[in-house]
Amino acid sequence: MNAGGEIDGTGVTIYYTGTDLTINGHANSELSAPNLNGGTPDNYAIEDVLLYVPLTINADIKINGNSGNVFGGTLWAPASYYKITGTSDSTNPTSMGVSLVGQAVWVSGTSYLNLTYDESKDAGWPAYLQVQK
Repeated sequence: MNAGGEIDGTGVTIYYTGTDLTINGHANSELSAPNLNGGTPDNYAIEDVLLYVPLTINADIKINGNSGNVFGGTLWAPASYYKITGTSDSTNPTSMGVSLVGQAVWVSGTSYLNLTYDESKDAGWPAYLQVQK
């Protein structure tokens, strides 16, 4: 998603199978996962999951600031790497009420990046579950 692009959606889960996902500045998108408190989401969406990247995919996920983006829900990509950068625009910050599950997360930039954990939008899945004898 590049500058000037816009995607809005409530109650959506993005199922991503590529290797590079980039959301650039000035996109002004608002996306939130379904939050039904145990109900059934529509169209195969997953409750509280905004981004789902299968464990077999190692993606580079970049969210670049100065965009006015608003995201809500779990970003679940346990084999992937996140790079989240801040913004210099105090009037249009990126706001993320999310939980991030990934191999590693790098956050940099200014104080205008609003990254908060929202327990009510956390899918609560473990990043990796292994049963051993």
